[in-house]
Amino acid sequence: MNNDIDFVVIECRTECPKCGGALLLNGPAQKVHCDKCQSSVEITDTLWKSILEDIPGELAELKKGQGNQQQIWAEGVGVSLMYMRQAPQCSACEADLTHLPEPSTIGEGALLPCPKCGEESSVRPAPEWLRFFVPELVLLVNAAGDVEPGDGQDQARGGKPVIFSCPACAGALKVDGSDRMIDCEFCDSSVYLPDGLWLRLHPAKTIDRWFAGFASASEDIKAKRRVRDFILAVRDDELDDVASYLNEGGSVNVMDADQRSGLFFAAAFEHVEIAKLLVEENAHIDSADKQGTTALLIAAYNGHHEIVEYLLKHGADINARNKLGVTPLAGAARQGHGEVVRLLVEKGADLDVPNEDGKTAIVRAGEEGHDEVVEILKTAAAGGSVRSVAPPDPSPEDPAPPDVESTSDEESPNKESWWKFWE
Repeated sequence: MNNDIDFVVIECRTECPKCGGALLLNGPAQKVHCDKCQSSVEITDTLWKSILEDIPGELAELKKGQGNQQQIWAEGVGVSLMYMRQAPQCSACEADLTHLPEPSTIGEGALLPCPKCGEESSVRPAPEWLRFFVPELVLLVNAAGDVEPGDGQDQARGGKPVIFSCPACAGALKVDGSDRMIDCEFCDSSVYLPDGLWLRLHPAKTIDRWFAGFASASEDIKAKRRVRDFILAVRDDELDDVASYLNEGGSVNVMDADQRSGLFFAAAFEHVEIAKLLVEENAHIDSADKQGTTALLIAAYNGHHEIVEYLLKHGADINARNKLGVTPLAGAARQGHGEVVRLLVEKGADLDVPNEDGKTAIVRAGEEGHDEVVEILKTAAAGGSVRSVAPPDPSPEDPAPPDVESTSDEESPNKESWWKFWE
């Protein structure tokens, strides 16, 4: 085992936000399956940061067998966390696992046989998205990954297929638990499996202990923490913290695990003053994330007119396409942002760039029912002034937009996913 890696054993749980049932966090997954209501629950990367970030600093004071139990409250979510300093053990016989591989040698993961009973344990590097938020975390042992309902992992827990009588024709149906809605092979009826049978095929999970390995503090880890804190300061609109990082010599062009820069996040969340500061500090204005999305594209898609105008003024590529072929104009058109579409057209955006499905901006606007945008693009194609196209009068039948301050959690945009339009 690498002597520079210290391990803790972890038990972690929270509550399902939909049904209140116990949600077992048997590993740092971004999606967890609730066995009670059969829903998929997102666990944000910043929540995992809150759960794990204090452990490395406390490890030096813990002897083997010592640990802590905590109630963590973050992002409106309560999490019960127990951890103890402990070398990784076999889940079957609790023998210590020896000869753990170096994280850099196992790719996406490996199976390590127990030296005593032969039971295999999973060993994998900490995922890149999590290492960005907790740079010290390098190795995971017997930690679960993302689980979706019916993805096969649940079926494996449920055992052999069973025979179920079709309620319509009494035909004998073989049910394996891969889908809750099945078609009867005898009468072609659609059959929804009852709760009792579904739970038999998908028995409730039990909490499992998993092991997390943390590397010793180093200059490299300290530098990664600074990058993380800078990106989070941009996301949270902390202008003073961003300025302090830059004044201390921090690079303006650092990125997160998905190659999203500070400017990308400032544009995505409409943090105008931060965006201006980053551009003034020579941020790469056309830097793209892993999906090829630039700051201008994400700002246009989200309808952030002031940021779009500013980025264009400073030379942003108006026709930059991401990996799906989406341009700033197509993104704004698809979302119905008429004023942003006007601005892009006036600045010379190409009207005829197709996406990967061969659809141009006007086609996407039409598919989404954005009549004003369609008229703007038609007028532009005919050589007319886009300013002559008046915004439509609000329809009295249309509901008023929700009050941002009073929207529920389900209505509010999620800071982690609402701008990921390529998914």
